[in-house]
Amino acid sequence: EGWWYKPEYLFNELNINSAFSRPAHNEIVKLGATEKYTIKGYAYTGGGRKVTRVEVSLDGGKSWRLCDVTYPEEENSVAPSYGRYWCWVFWSTEVETFEFLEATAGVGEVCCRAWDEANNCQPPNITWNLMGMGNNCHFRAKIHPEKVDGHMSLRFEHPTIAGPNEGGWMKKPAA
Repeated sequence: EGWWYKPEYLFNELNINSAFSRPAHNEIVKLGATEKYTIKGYAYTGGGRKVTRVEVSLDGGKSWRLCDVTYPEEENSVAPSYGRYWCWVFWSTEVETFEFLEATAGVGEVCCRAWDEANNCQPPNITWNLMGMGNNCHFRAKIHPEKVDGHMSLRFEHPTIAGPNEGGWMKKPAA
């Protein structure tokens, strides 16, 4: 009884986390020989620590590419001048669309992870905890090859949809 008041179960700081905003859930990307695509997202961490890098993998985490990170807080807040970062950062990286197709032949997904200045990194898999607040594993979007309007295309599927909406590749646990 009263376990939510016990210090060993409380979350007073957020874990490092990142996610995609682009490709969006169910976004369709047509394949082109020289087409480039910009993957975008956000990241954050707790305790006022700075997110130091974000990486994207197209091969299930065997290799990672470094993303460009912007810190809007540095322009709009005095907190960074005191060594504290409390806001989201935004990140992006550019890939050839055919790299997504190559990924479908392997793991069939694109994933991202972030690191902070304490060298905390998102874990590859979900870690269950009592309050559900530590679920900060690599964000993964499944890639589905499809033919759309006569063109070979790729559809991206996020694990879940924000809010009360149904969808995503992640299955609900059995009741």
